Amino acid sequence: KRVLGIGIPNGLENSMFQLGKIIVLSLVSTFGTYAIAANAVSNVVASFQVLPGMALNLAITTVISQCVGAHDYEQAQHYTKKLLKIAYASLIVFNLFIVAMLPVIIRAYHLSPETAAITRKILLYHTLCCVTVWPVSFTLPNTLRASNDVKYTMVTAIISMWIFRIFFSFI
Repeated sequence: KRVLGIGIPNGLENSMFQLGKIIVLSLVSTFGTYAIAANAVSNVVASFQVLPGMALNLAITTVISQCVGAHDYEQAQHYTKKLLKIAYASLIVFNLFIVAMLPVIIRAYHLSPETAAITRKILLYHTLCCVTVWPVSFTLPNTLRASNDVKYTMVTAIISMWIFRIFFSFI
């Protein structure tokens, strides 16, 4: 029962996240060939941009769940702050490297000038969001999930996904 109490909300959240990606992708597909190609390349590079944060998400889940399991909430708070700072620092360093390598990365895909320009804009915007918003949006909720607070993260993620990902994509 306890496993399902964590697994079902987490599964719903992940399902809604994937549904949101599909809806946005269907919107992008109406923009034409340049936008579709730029989006595809950007998605691949963006998945690399968040790698340090994703690695830290695995660590934070393990560390915080052990602290909460031991009822040491002060340590959980300490490690949350510490790992969140590490997430920000690692994402900044990693993304600065990727931005510096963007000309090489874009050239490797042999994109047309129009597609390359769109890809560069998308990736620069993603970089900005990645180093400012991503840790609060993905790393911090993992702390709450590790503390058995999956319902709050599920509701927040679903509401924000429908507002920011879907609604603002159409705008």
